[in-house]
Amino acid sequence: MKSATGFASAVSLILLASCARPPAAKPGTAAPAAVPAAIEGTWREIRNENQPVTGKTWTFAGNRVSIRDHETAYTGTFSTDDTRDPKTIDFAFEGYPANQGIYLLTGALLTLKVRNTAAERAKNFGIENGYTLILCERAKENAGKRPAADGTPPARGGR
Repeated sequence: MKSATGFASAVSLILLASCARPPAAKPGTAAPAAVPAAIEGTWREIRNENQPVTGKTWTFAGNRVSIRDHETAYTGTFSTDDTRDPKTIDFAFEGYPANQGIYLLTGALLTLKVRNTAAERAKNFGIENGYTLILCERAKENAGKRPAADGTPPARGGR
């Protein structure tokens, strides 16, 4: 049986958004072409503010996102706006409030800052109450491989 801490870590982005006010625009409505190609693929979480690192992965494909922590997975949609500074990212998972965040993509590192209990989208990447800061690195076993359209990561190893 999994511990409550492990489960909470697996869905920290989703559950921490429960007090957040949903955005005015519907998240996930952007066409897949609006999503930067550089964000597509699988990312391994290496730091999650106030949460243990558990091997969680984030897979982005088109406008779909899948967060997987061992056997637990959550699939939703996301949209980005690269014309804003900092760049914005919005997530929507069925049954959970929408969440607004910001992101920074630097080579093989993806930094996400999402609302926790804060009423507004973050304006910078500093650590502050009401937000969760997450750092991911591109998954090495999937480097150069694109995920399937449904967000399923590429198969590992063999032919």
